[in-house]
Amino acid sequence: MIINMQAFTAKGRPLWDELDREITFLSDHPDHRLGLERIRRLHYLYNRTCADLSEMRTFGVERDVCAYLESLCARAYSELHAVERTTSWQPRPGHWLRYVFPQTVRRYWGKLAASFLLTLVGVAIGSVLLLVDPGSKEVLLNYSHLSISPSERVAKEEAKVQDPYKGRKLSGSAWYLTHNTRVSYMVMASGISYGILTFLLLFSNGLLLGSVCTDYVVGGEGVFLTGWLLPHGSVEIPGILIAGQAGLIIAGALLGGRTRLNLATRLRQVLPDITTLAIGIALMMGWAGIIEAVFSQYHEPVLPYGVKISFGAIQLLLVIWYFSCCGRDSKGVAPANGEEAR
Repeated sequence: MIINMQAFTAKGRPLWDELDREITFLSDHPDHRLGLERIRRLHYLYNRTCADLSEMRTFGVERDVCAYLESLCARAYSELHAVERTTSWQPRPGHWLRYVFPQTVRRYWGKLAASFLLTLVGVAIGSVLLLVDPGSKEVLLNYSHLSISPSERVAKEEAKVQDPYKGRKLSGSAWYLTHNTRVSYMVMASGISYGILTFLLLFSNGLLLGSVCTDYVVGGEGVFLTGWLLPHGSVEIPGILIAGQAGLIIAGALLGGRTRLNLATRLRQVLPDITTLAIGIALMMGWAGIIEAVFSQYHEPVLPYGVKISFGAIQLLLVIWYFSCCGRDSKGVAPANGEEAR
């Protein structure tokens, strides 16, 4: 058999180059996790390149090309079959914040969208209930600071010319941090109920949010409401949505879907991502707690609403940018291809 080296090389070169790029990427990003389709493609490229190398060795031609393919196959084998890295693990918080956390959130974008929609349904129903039956406020807003009329609440808040958190900003921040984190972790852990409690908690949070917003907007206190909620809510609410996302990931692992893997394997697969989301949620709630204690609770004339609203709007845009763009490669495509890993 005579091999046409020119045609053989022309046919194989694009696949060899693609394998070379993939292996180089894995070498430069040791913590990156590939999606299933990308793993299958990489496996195909590796097997195809090994077959080409075997065929070229059989005919003993083009030693330079053989040497290149030998090196490429060796690198691919090392990356694909490595059990552990030779370098010792070192914490890299900057890398985690820039790549790992936002990429993990984007990897399960479908479940994040479901979390958002569930909350949005609650917001809509809470608004409609309060508009149709104003008397339902006693049930929907069963909190002392929310049960009074918006105008009365605003008058009380704006009458506080002295610092309401003087000497206890740290304790106030700690209370908001622990409360918000507890609520978020409850939403996340409720995924163990196969997502049923996650659905209910997201819906009830939306119900409360919609009722509060409608009550204050109808009462003519929309500016106060925005200045009160936006500074900390621009971080706190996305944090709760991500907690709902984590709960739905757990529920998905329990249900299994189309995979044939057993339950223990499915849970073990999602554990690193759940841990990443849990840490990120705690950081977000910590920051939201600080803002709520030292910024959100101050109103005019102490702190102009325009300043508070501007701060919250800028922070919200930064949060959207962070989870949409941070950690993407130079071409603007997330290394995980924006797909759900499972």
